Amino acid sequence: MSTKAVTAVADQYSMECRPFTQSNKYLERSMATLYPKLVEYRQTSNTSAKEEFHAELQLISYVLVYLKLAHRRFGDNVPMRVDEKFQNLPTKIHMKICERFLTGEGHEENAKAYLEDSSELVARRKDLDRRWEILRKADEEVRKALTVELKL
Repeated sequence: MSTKAVTAVADQYSMECRPFTQSNKYLERSMATLYPKLVEYRQTSNTSAKEEFHAELQLISYVLVYLKLAHRRFGDNVPMRVDEKFQNLPTKIHMKICERFLTGEGHEENAKAYLEDSSELVARRKDLDRRWEILRKADEEVRKALTVELKL
């Protein structure tokens, strides 16, 4: 069997092992609880309404219970599929990085270019350094002025 088929069978098995999805007990118990509520809701002054809509109410209760069960099963499947899709992601990223920077023509230049800062970043860093120096000098002047005032 292919790995996808094995994965699908394993997913189905793990899903069926959950207590609320085992056999028909969950469906039968839920339908037995829901059906009387539907009959009570639907019942009118006509006492034959219970008999008249018996099949329809049974079907409605079955569908509602099945939807509740399917909703839970969907909730079980989503994390399994996400895990399956992203399981090998770190390895793939590492391989792509190694492929890009360690092989092919100009791989040394590519690696150097990747490590160099852009001209905009270098200019921004110089501007921030210049501003920092101005603030440092202003701080020194303020401290000198406060020291002179305290001595007086």
